Amino acid sequence: KGVQMTQVASAAEVDEANEFYYDTATGDIIFATVNFSNFTIAKAKHVKASTKAELEAAIAKGQFVVLANDIELSKTLALKKDVVIDLNGYAISAGFANSKLFQVYDQSHANVIITSSKEGAKLNVFGNALILNYGSVEFSNVEINVTEIKSSSYQTFKTYGYIKLGKDVVVNV
Repeated sequence: KGVQMTQVASAAEVDEANEFYYDTATGDIIFATVNFSNFTIAKAKHVKASTKAELEAAIAKGQFVVLANDIELSKTLALKKDVVIDLNGYAISAGFANSKLFQVYDQSHANVIITSSKEGAKLNVFGNALILNYGSVEFSNVEINVTEIKSSSYQTFKTYGYIKLGKDVVVNV
């Protein structure tokens, strides 16, 4: 296992070991370690998603997705490949009956990261589970809202894998 890194608000603030900055506009990741000075190490290729169709297509390909708008789902998002979803301050909502926002399928054992590079990001689900997981899912910098639960058998997180609630995650049930 590596060392936990701390995200900072700007490239200029990367001055201590194990700090990083991700620039959503350019895809640059800038970080500092004990062994190196600050430099841009990689460009993360990302796809912008403004619609449900664009989000579904990017997820199906296992791409790094950055939201460019709030998205309302009419069915569960099937996560079958490794994917990073940057909510970018926007919301994904599932307003259909007995909704599950995400399902990581057991055959895939996908690794999923759901985060936000900007404040105000939300995941909203009504009446059932946020996620049914057979893989690995990490959340950070997001508010999770689960409302209108119809049965005590519904679960916010139903997992047969790994779920990590990281920095700045708020869960409202």
